[in-house]
Amino acid sequence: QARVVVRKSQFASERTNFHAFCSTNTFGTKLANGLKGTTKLGLPRVEFAGSASVMSSGDAAVQEEWDLFRDSPVRLMGYANEVGEAFRPSIPRSVYFGTYGISVAYVLADTAHKTWAHYTQIKEDNLYSAHPYVSKVSIAHAAGDTLAWQAFASVIVPGAVINRACALVGYSLRRWVPSLPHRPRVAATTAVGLALIPFIVRPIDEAVHVILDRTWRPFAEEHKNNVLQRARDEATGSQHNPRRG
Repeated sequence: QARVVVRKSQFASERTNFHAFCSTNTFGTKLANGLKGTTKLGLPRVEFAGSASVMSSGDAAVQEEWDLFRDSPVRLMGYANEVGEAFRPSIPRSVYFGTYGISVAYVLADTAHKTWAHYTQIKEDNLYSAHPYVSKVSIAHAAGDTLAWQAFASVIVPGAVINRACALVGYSLRRWVPSLPHRPRVAATTAVGLALIPFIVRPIDEAVHVILDRTWRPFAEEHKNNVLQRARDEATGSQHNPRRG
C-alpha cells in the first residue's frame, strides 16, 4: 500500500509518554497491570517492571491488525478528489465537488476512527479514569496529527498537483496542437491526470510528514510534555513552570 494513514511512531510516542507518566505516580503499578501485547492500533504497549517503565522503541514486535480505512476498498475514497481533478473538464461541477466531498468524508471518518481507537485503548488500560485530563490531551494530539496529515496528504496537496498538471497539459495542447479537437484534448488531459496519481502518492506522503515534523509536531510535543509534567507535579505536590516560547 502506497499511502500510510498515519505513522505509528506518532501514536507510539503519545502512549509512551502517557504510560511513562503513569508509572511515576502511586497509581502507576495498578495502571500497568495487563499492559502486554499490542494495542488495537497495532502499537507495541509499554511494559512495566515495578514502577519503572520499559519501552523498546524499535525492538518491540508490532502486530499488524486489519484497518478498515487502510486495508479495504474504503481506502479508495481517499483518492476520489484526485480522480475528480483528472475528469474535471468533462464532468458537471456538482460531480467534481462531490469527489472532494467523498475525500473529506474519508479524512474525517479516519480521524474519528483513530481518535476513538486511541480513547478505547486508554479506557481499556484503565488510564482514563485515573487521570482524565492527561488522557484527553493524548487523545487530542493523536486526533490532530491524523487530521492534519490526512487533510494535506489525501486532499489538499494531491488535488492541487493533479489540478495544475491537467491545466498545464490542456494549455500545452491548445498552444502547440491547436488543430486537435476538443474531445481528444480533454481525453488526453484526463489520461495524464489519472496516470500521475500512482506516482505522486508516496512523495506527497513523505513531504507532508517532513513538513509536520518541522512545524506542528514539535509544538504539539512541547505542549504534551508540559501537560505531562504539570500532572506529575500535581501528583507529587511540587510546582513546575512550563518552558515558554
